[in-house]
Amino acid sequence: MTTQLQLATLSHDMETPLSAIALYNSLLSEMAPDDPERKAYHDIIADQVDRLSRMASQVLSVAAAPECQALCVRTLFQETTTVYACLHPDYTFVQHVPVTLPPIAADRDAVYRVLTNLLDNAIKFSMPHTITLSATLHDMHQVCLCVTDCGPGIALPHQMHLFEPHYRVNTMQAGHGLGLFIAQRIAYEQGGHLALESSLGVGTTVQLFLPCST
Repeated sequence: MTTQLQLATLSHDMETPLSAIALYNSLLSEMAPDDPERKAYHDIIADQVDRLSRMASQVLSVAAAPECQALCVRTLFQETTTVYACLHPDYTFVQHVPVTLPPIAADRDAVYRVLTNLLDNAIKFSMPHTITLSATLHDMHQVCLCVTDCGPGIALPHQMHLFEPHYRVNTMQAGHGLGLFIAQRIAYEQGGHLALESSLGVGTTVQLFLPCST
């Protein structure tokens, strides 16, 4: 990846953590000193700051290699949607995760970056404002994590280009055209891949396939 594209990728992925920090800091300023939720908000801010630091370090090649660990999909979904529910209070985030689903083997920050990119895209296009996160056991070795929107869908000629850098279906809409490109690269680095299913007038589902933890 060129330096210019690396910096564009970093800038793109920093937007959601920075927005979360700004929002939760604003909420803290309005809360009473003894409000029991203050610690939870402080923890969210600290987590987002740490995430930003690791993103920057990875681009500068001074961070440790990504850590592959067993991750609970339900927890990942809950952590991600907690932030997004506050950033986008007019949206509903529905989760479907079987209790028997095995953990995935991946780097936590990497999966978080993929999910945030997929959610950012879903939020842009979902009408009504409902987004579904689901997960299933794809086979004995992979778990499929899905983000589904209720948007207008994507025409087939566009679908084949969606994972290219800077490609945008609607050039009149704000955006970098990097979300799916970044997500696919990260998925490959984690031993998985992305796939997309979309129907005009129905919506779009992006599937993230990752290996099960053994």
